[in-house]
Amino acid sequence: MRNNHIRILCAVLKVDLVYETQSGELTAFFDTIQDSPLMRSQKLRQQLCAGAAGQSIPFLYKGNYGCFFAALRSGEGYLYMGPMCSIKLGATHRRQMARSYGITEDDLRVLPVFTLPEIRNMILLTNSLLENVSLENEELLQLNRIINHNERLIRREQTSFLLREEEENDETVYRHTYHEEQLLMQAIREGRTADAVRLAESMDRDSGRLADDELQHRRNLAMVGIALCARAAMDSGVAPGEGYRISGYY
Repeated sequence: MRNNHIRILCAVLKVDLVYETQSGELTAFFDTIQDSPLMRSQKLRQQLCAGAAGQSIPFLYKGNYGCFFAALRSGEGYLYMGPMCSIKLGATHRRQMARSYGITEDDLRVLPVFTLPEIRNMILLTNSLLENVSLENEELLQLNRIINHNERLIRREQTSFLLREEEENDETVYRHTYHEEQLLMQAIREGRTADAVRLAESMDRDSGRLADDELQHRRNLAMVGIALCARAAMDSGVAPGEGYRISGYY
């Protein structure tokens, strides 16, 4: 394995790479690798090693929070890649993922996001640099099938989430439209008080749930509505200081 090539690959791809020998010795190839799940979690490395040992092509593993890891056999050891995220992780999910892999919250960093075809190409490029080899057509087809399968799973999970959300809120699935909201904002800008009140009452009845508790739902709805109305008033010429004072009062 040519270490210089792997270091250049890390700098270009922005992905942590870790090489593990048969004896368990680890070599890191990225600046922030000390904070990587690949270095912190022996269980993760064992999963990747077991997967790669059972097949001739690189092993792709989907971890938690839409992050992928890969394992490639190289000489007498294995090269691990990841995490390669297919979705943007917010601070909460980054903290949860960090804790699951034994990383302290002080070591958190924002992870780049890749599409699944980009992840596939990153794996192929890394594989070709390891031993100056490339995947055969049939092996490439297999890797594509793995990627496509994961892409379908992600889409299915997203669809399932949306359907589950609607089922849980079956009686309040309907939400007011963007057009209705714009009509309300325009009524406020033009000073048409009666129309604004009528539109606001209609939207209140048709609004989606903003909390499980009815009182909290109404509070949240009021705060959102007040903020929108205050900005519409300022758009029409109300001084920002006065608009914020009225908003804060309500």
